[in-house]
Amino acid sequence: MVEVERILMEINRDIYSYSFDEYERDVKSLGKTLSTIKNIHLIAVYRGSIPLVVHLSNILSCYMSIIRIHDESNKNVTPFCSFSSKDIRQGEHLVVVDDVYDTGRTMQSIQRMLEVEYENHTISYYSLFGRKND
Repeated sequence: MVEVERILMEINRDIYSYSFDEYERDVKSLGKTLSTIKNIHLIAVYRGSIPLVVHLSNILSCYMSIIRIHDESNKNVTPFCSFSSKDIRQGEHLVVVDDVYDTGRTMQSIQRMLEVEYENHTISYYSLFGRKND
């Protein structure tokens, strides 16, 4: 716990600040938005959005899966996704939720993969916070 506290103390709060109250408000808002989707199946992006998606799946009482982006840290290698979920059923509306939207590369990689593998599903993409995007 001391290590976590040390790391938290090193965060420059003048540049970045996101309180639990803000998180709670955002989760309630996103939960309300997603509650209108029928047959929802949430997809977390490995690491960052797993806690968020677990929270949302409990609020919405729905299934969830996890997708992972592999980036070889080589400029010449295209990132690729690994995703295996036998739990996705026909007719489910897939909702990919990421915690932070920055460059868009993660979502683009996920979109390319899901649009091929799940072309017969409706797919939506959400991010908790980040840069404005189309």
